[in-house]
Amino acid sequence: MKISQLSHYPNFVFLSTNSEDCFSTTDVEMLKHIKNANSSNDISSIEIGDEIYFSPAKDIRYRVENIKILKLWDDTDNFKYGIDTSNCIQQGELKEQLFKILVEIKTV
Repeated sequence: MKISQLSHYPNFVFLSTNSEDCFSTTDVEMLKHIKNANSSNDISSIEIGDEIYFSPAKDIRYRVENIKILKLWDDTDNFKYGIDTSNCIQQGELKEQLFKILVEIKTV
C-alpha cells in the first residue's frame, strides 16, 4: 500500500525559532517540497544540523535545530480538541494525525 493511501499520517510541523515561518502537513506528498539546501535533492531523512529549503522558494534556507516527537496518544480523537500553539495552517491533503513531529528550524 502506498503511504499516500493511508487515512492517518504523522503531522510534520516545521517551526522557525527566529521568524514567524511555519510549514505544517499531514500529506506525504507535501514533504516532496522540502529540499536539501546544499544539493537541491529531495530529502529522505531529517537530522539536526541539516540545511533545507521549501520549494519552489529557494531564497530562504533553514538549519534544523531540534526534532521532537509529540502527542503519542492512544486515541486519535484527542487531536480534534483544543488549540495547538506550535502548529500552523495545514498544507496539502488533510489527514487524521497519528502523532506530531515538530522540527524546529532557524533561518541561516
